[in-house]
Amino acid sequence: MSAANDALAQLMMNTVSFMENNALVIYGCQSKSGAKDFVLQGTDDNKWRSCAGGGMKEVPMWVIYAADTFNGKARGEKSNAFNAHYISMREYDAKTNTWEDADTTHYTLPSTGTRVMVTSKINGCTFGIGSDADGARIVSHLRPPTALGPVTSRTELDKGTRGGFVGGKLDVSVMSSTEQNGTVFARRAEGAWTFYVQRFRSTGGSGIIDQVNTYT
Repeated sequence: MSAANDALAQLMMNTVSFMENNALVIYGCQSKSGAKDFVLQGTDDNKWRSCAGGGMKEVPMWVIYAADTFNGKARGEKSNAFNAHYISMREYDAKTNTWEDADTTHYTLPSTGTRVMVTSKINGCTFGIGSDADGARIVSHLRPPTALGPVTSRTELDKGTRGGFVGGKLDVSVMSSTEQNGTVFARRAEGAWTFYVQRFRSTGGSGIIDQVNTYT
């Protein structure tokens, strides 16, 4: 088994351990939310450290990106392609005071079929996790409309996130900032989705993983 396929197997089977011992960045792609093929590939970045899980250690960095695109940062053999629900980041249109593609700001994760979910790095964005009236898992990735100013931006972001969940209620609001970014990855097992969030601070080709959280 290649190093990339071995890493992919570890990510799928022992997600917390993998994210505590490997930096993981997911790249966005030019498509709306939906199922799509992705690959995992290593990088030359060797200045990452992790204090997640105890202690401080040097860790390698891996990237996930759409299988039909080229990533100049990645090096070495790619993993086999795997299918995942891609959650596209949505932005606010200050001219129309609406979220772009308003009907796709929230995405339903099914209880059958593809068992993996990915979304691009959260960097000042909010990733919302909730449910619809029937209990199905719904997720959302929205970028704050910073052009509106800090107060209005936060108000519209909260309103936009809550607006897609039944009763406006979120189960989890995964927030980020330009200082502390995050990788959100999810897997479904026995009909239930588990969300894994790797919190990190990055500067150029280096970074520090602070913690890994799980949400169900």
